[in-house]
Amino acid sequence: MTTLLKKIADDLMRLSPGERLELADTLYGSVEEPLDSEIEAAWEKELDCRLDEYEAGKATVLSAEEVHVRIQKALDEARGISSRGQR
Repeated sequence: MTTLLKKIADDLMRLSPGERLELADTLYGSVEEPLDSEIEAAWEKELDCRLDEYEAGKATVLSAEEVHVRIQKALDEARGISSRGQR
């Protein structure tokens, strides 16, 4: 990373998360060609498949809160921490 790019990145990190996401979306949209057309096509296919399953009622849907609870539990188990916070 060049010095100029590092300074810009450091300045941008002072933005709120929402502002950074908006900027990231704008920058990504400014790229004319997909970064990798094979990857882009694979993601499009996967997203279409997931949307079809959701609309057909075949997908298991979890709230963001439930996802976070499950992730935290898995992380705690991987670290050897019991549900009481003890090793």
